[in-house]
Amino acid sequence: MTEVIRVAIVDDHPMFREGVVHVLRSVDGIEIVAEGSSAADAVTIAQERTPNIMLLEVTISGGGILAAQNVACVSPNTRIIMLTVLRG
Repeated sequence: MTEVIRVAIVDDHPMFREGVVHVLRSVDGIEIVAEGSSAADAVTIAQERTPNIMLLEVTISGGGILAAQNVACVSPNTRIIMLTVLRG
């Protein structure tokens, strides 16, 4: 039996977040454990839900990079994947 991958998504664009959640819920072996929209949400989710993976938007309110640093402190086993839709 394979272990379920616990995923949290933190992005301040509700439609994008809902789309990612919808796609990931259709994948066997992935469980969405939380959603958030700010850096504060990311840290709270990391502390309370301890996801295996957190998908984290770079430009969220409060700063995605700072949120990643704080998540790493409170939940060192959570792996962080940074997301962005910015184009240069």
